[in-house]
Amino acid sequence: MVLKVNDLTEINGYLSKQVRACRLRLRMTLREMDAALALSGGTVSRIERGEKRLDCVTLVRLAEFMDLSVDAFFVGAPAVDVAYVPPPSGVEVADVEAIVKAYGAIENVDARREILSLMRSVADSASYRKPQPSDPLTA
Repeated sequence: MVLKVNDLTEINGYLSKQVRACRLRLRMTLREMDAALALSGGTVSRIERGEKRLDCVTLVRLAEFMDLSVDAFFVGAPAVDVAYVPPPSGVEVADVEAIVKAYGAIENVDARREILSLMRSVADSASYRKPQPSDPLTA
């Protein structure tokens, strides 16, 4: 799936308004909401102003604090243009899913970064790339 940057910005703006609405419904100050969600000072303010994206952990904390499901924050959210991008030929969807699942199971952030770096290096390596048709003008 591919989300366009405009879609993400629109959703972020929508979620920012949802966070503010929740805080006002609870009649909490910005500081009180930061404390209730175990966030550093000013985080809720930056989220509400759209300066900081609402991350998954904070969204889950907010939902739990308000005794709501996470999807309640997306009710009425703008539609997102999502396009399915199939894996390259010769790659099975199950293989991609297995790679993503295994990667997600790695708890060590540094190890995940190293693996991602290795995968990018292999992908960029000329010996692992598909041969490109040669340009008849330069051959």
